[in-house]
Amino acid sequence: MKEAVVDTNVFIHAIVEDSDLHGEARALLYSLDRWYVPTIVLYELVWFFKRVGLDVAEVRRCIEAVLSSTRCVVVPDTGRCTRRALSMIVQGAASLKHFNDLVILSTAIETCRRIATYDGKLRSIAEKYGVEVLPKSIG
Repeated sequence: MKEAVVDTNVFIHAIVEDSDLHGEARALLYSLDRWYVPTIVLYELVWFFKRVGLDVAEVRRCIEAVLSSTRCVVVPDTGRCTRRALSMIVQGAASLKHFNDLVILSTAIETCRRIATYDGKLRSIAEKYGVEVLPKSIG
């Protein structure tokens, strides 16, 4: 079974039809049998859609599309991923600016799953921690 923790940007590219990575992101999502979605990814999606001016009904429709997929498994943070992300920052993996990304990476480590992301910095950090990254290359 092909599974991955999915970063926010994969969903954004898959949803936003004007994105250069729209087709690739959709193909990536549908190549996975399971999407492990940290709760922080759902929050980031809401914040992104609010920032680009979607109204509440549109934001809800987008989030419901993710949540209602049979592929979607929401992964709550019991505090372990937050602690791990903060430890990574203290150890110099990234700055506090990348906290959300490190929570997502920590979820991949905690669940022993690969990570799907288009974020170059997150991809680099994930590889340093031995986490497999999808797609294998970007673009």
